[in-house]
Formats: sequence, structure tokens, C-alpha cells
Amino acid sequence: MKAICETQNIRISKSENSNVLANASLKLTDGKDDFVIHNLTVMNSKKGLFVNMPAIKGKDSEGNVKYYDAAYPMSNDLRKSITDAVLAAYKQKVNEMSNGQTQDNEKSAPAPEANEAEQDDDELEMF
Repeated sequence: MKAICETQNIRISKSENSNVLANASLKLTDGKDDFVIHNLTVMNSKKGLFVNMPAIKGKDSEGNVKYYDAAYPMSNDLRKSITDAVLAAYKQKVNEMSNGQTQDNEKSAPAPEANEAEQDDDELEMF
């Protein structure tokens, strides 16, 4: 099965005191069927940018708060494709914003809480 990874939207975080830089939604499609993943986050760390998969807050066996991935890729190749697509969209959005374009210029998306970013350069083949 061949699939395309398309970033559906990217929302830059306005908080300056957080490692969360942006939130994203991603569509996986094979041209016939689509699967959308919401709540991916672009994070900043000492090692650089990375993409967190959607997570659910829970507790470990000792009662400590822990976050568990709600959805995740089963292979390193798929994880890399998702990461590359989301980070490319994030960098494109930051570039657009630094050139005077704002998030108000985005198209409306199917998800009621999100806007859709342009996808031309955000597609990567997977598998």
C-alpha cells in the first residue's frame, strides 16, 4: 500500500514559556481512503525540534502522572515520514509568518477547532 502524508493544519503556539511550538493535524491517504490524526505537537528540546504523537494523560503503576501515546507509527520509516511532513509545515508556517502573512490567511478545515494550511510542499510518500 502506498500512502501520502499531508499536513492538514499547523497552529503556532503563542506561549513563550513552553516547549510546545505548534499543534498539527495530519492526513494519511492512499488516494481512496483517508485517516486523520489530530493533536500532534511540535516541541523544542536541547536536541532540537521533534514531533510528539497525540497523548492521553494517565498514571503509571506507582500512581505518578504519565502521558501515553494515543496513536503512533509502527515503523521508524513511518515515524520519519510523519515527522518530516509536520516539521516542514511548521518551518513553512514560521517563514510565512515572518514574511508578514498570518494564520488568518488559512483556509477553513473540516475540524471545527482548526484551520487548514497550504499543503503543496507538505506531502511525503510513505512505505
